[in-house]
Amino acid sequence: MIRQDWLDELGLEMPKTIDEMENVLVQFKEQKGCDSAFSFIYGNYSLLVNSFGIMEGMYVDGENKVHFGAIEDQYLDFLTRFHHWMEIGILDPDAFTQDADAFFAKIASERAGLVWGYTGGTLGKIQTMQATNTKMDFQPAPNPVINAGDKFAVDQSSYRVNNIGGAISATCKNPEAAAKVLDYTYGKEGNMLANYGKEGVTYEMVDGKPVFTDFVLHNPDGLSIEKALSIYAGCNNKPFLVEKDYMLGGYAYDVQKKSLEVWATPDATIKGMPPQTMTDEEVQEYNSIMTDIQTYLDEYKLKFILGTEPLENYPQFVENIKKMNIERAIEIRQAEYDRFLTR
Repeated sequence: MIRQDWLDELGLEMPKTIDEMENVLVQFKEQKGCDSAFSFIYGNYSLLVNSFGIMEGMYVDGENKVHFGAIEDQYLDFLTRFHHWMEIGILDPDAFTQDADAFFAKIASERAGLVWGYTGGTLGKIQTMQATNTKMDFQPAPNPVINAGDKFAVDQSSYRVNNIGGAISATCKNPEAAAKVLDYTYGKEGNMLANYGKEGVTYEMVDGKPVFTDFVLHNPDGLSIEKALSIYAGCNNKPFLVEKDYMLGGYAYDVQKKSLEVWATPDATIKGMPPQTMTDEEVQEYNSIMTDIQTYLDEYKLKFILGTEPLENYPQFVENIKKMNIERAIEIRQAEYDRFLTR
């Protein structure tokens, strides 16, 4: 998300490539006095890896082959760019460790011009800030690519079927009733209740579609949309079908709905691993390999970005990960993915 009002003020176009984004950030720093021109929380900087045509962890390419992005050549390109941004002072040095309060405080105090976040929690909260700072205008920026005209290669959407499910425990005193509760949400009445709550309270039918009321969108007690809806509905991350109108209706601001279009990646061929399952033996072996690799990756990618580890040592970094048996880990995930394709 980017300060559109600053782009307009400085006569800059919305950046579409990495180079254009860098130029904009430099201008934000020099012309607007930003000391944290690009900021983020929760490790969201890793998403910029996608601009280089890979994902940082395990992913699948268009030929159904599994890769581990941190050992691909493009990952060095990402590290090199981010290290450069750190050197020229357009990358927030606190972003790797700061909490949400510090992050949003920088936005409120106009110390950041480009931020990475999400349609709901990040963009929604920024909109509430803009109510008191009417000059501030954050808009969704396109997923940046390397060359003008390139298609963004990585699918950033979620799989329609995820790994959230329901289960009935062996100690349940009335499994038949429990099964009926789960089954109820897949009928018309239960589906409406799970997604939209209580008609007349959380939603009204308008032109044949459910529309959330102010109880949800502008709760009188100051509850967030999700918290207000959860009083009457199942809300998200539960074992039921999630309706499209629920997702769209849960965004109070037009700019949030706009972001869904700007950030959509319908033609992307590179995808994250689907919610499949490994065998018990595979899980044990895979975790024993990846625990050490992930720790090593988390440590050294930050060293490369901050400059405490020379980028010239990246080939040795890759070699060390290979010695830690990453190829066997990829083999396990490939077998798992192959089974997924046959289902």
